[in-house]
Amino acid sequence: MLDAIVERVEELYHSVEPLTSEALRKHRKLARQLSLMSPTEELICELESKTGAHLTNWLLDLPFHLQSAGMTSEAVQHQRFWAHILERSNFLGDRAIILAEARMEDEALRQIAELDIDFPDDAWVQIKIGDALFALNEFDGAANRYRRVFQSSKDDYDRHGALERLLPIERYRESSVVETYDVHKQGHDKC
Repeated sequence: MLDAIVERVEELYHSVEPLTSEALRKHRKLARQLSLMSPTEELICELESKTGAHLTNWLLDLPFHLQSAGMTSEAVQHQRFWAHILERSNFLGDRAIILAEARMEDEALRQIAELDIDFPDDAWVQIKIGDALFALNEFDGAANRYRRVFQSSKDDYDRHGALERLLPIERYRESSVVETYDVHKQGHDKC
């Protein structure tokens, strides 16, 4: 069975075929076959070594492709399963984003609450929570998450990730204040 999986990984991972609905079904089928092998982090590492494929990245990216093809349910199930095997914070952080983007607000908020309990000090989890809040139009909550990471992290990569998300929110707020002031001023100038 492992040899068959290795062959499928090499075929799909190294394919230049566009990710059409049919190609995504093949990718999802392979991920499902992997999940049926009682996978461990060690097995994924072994497969990566044999195939030269970055399976962890592939497994993390697949849900976003599934979501974009309208397969949100499959995407979030995939993330919940793989979060028990590897990269828990990444899978669940991405899951919050996908749930929020799919307008599944209650589930997204439950996922955010779980992340806050399990990863309160993980900068990228907090950034992903901000991304989910942003998708839910909770701009103040998103800005607060980004600001907190920017202020508390000593890592330039973390700070850059938070800042690149925070700046558009702050610019929008500033432009809204200026527009409101201009409209208000024009009303007074007529008197």
